[in-house]
Amino acid sequence: MIQKEKERLRKEVLAKRRRLSPVTSIQQNLEIEKKFFALPEYATAKTIAFYASKSDEVSTDNLIEKSLKDGKRILLPRIMGRDLIWGEIKNMRNLEIGEFAVREPPRGAPVANLKKVSLLVVPLVVCDLEGNRLGFGSGFYDRVLSGFKGVSVGLAFDVQVVPKVPTEEWDERVTKVLVGE
Repeated sequence: MIQKEKERLRKEVLAKRRRLSPVTSIQQNLEIEKKFFALPEYATAKTIAFYASKSDEVSTDNLIEKSLKDGKRILLPRIMGRDLIWGEIKNMRNLEIGEFAVREPPRGAPVANLKKVSLLVVPLVVCDLEGNRLGFGSGFYDRVLSGFKGVSVGLAFDVQVVPKVPTEEWDERVTKVLVGE
């Protein structure tokens, strides 16, 4: 029953996200960027793990570029079987297209352990303001979050926020949700 509700929510919210106008998307991305760079955890983070956004997701490109300019060490995930491994990047120019058409660090990029990461930016499809989230259903980020000790941040357009996300025992929350308005 919960699985059906999760699927319905994913479908409904993805359709809304795809229908966002370019102007709304840009405005909300800018609002999210302001909120992100104002986080005290950003100021103190030495290493940040991001996701490389796809076309209709909240964009992480500017967040990554500014973080690199600010001297932060940046990690991006690469899909390896059922897990994510984290590779360090120095710029956004030489990313490769991996599984699910996701941009990943180039092969041979230095691999890092998330134990030294204090700030993790997590993709999501649907979320609530309590930090409950739904991704695409593969569980990659639930597995990452289950052992993560730092602050995790979900980025969402306003159409992605619902009053309550249905959860199961393996679903992991993010610490904070930054919403464009």
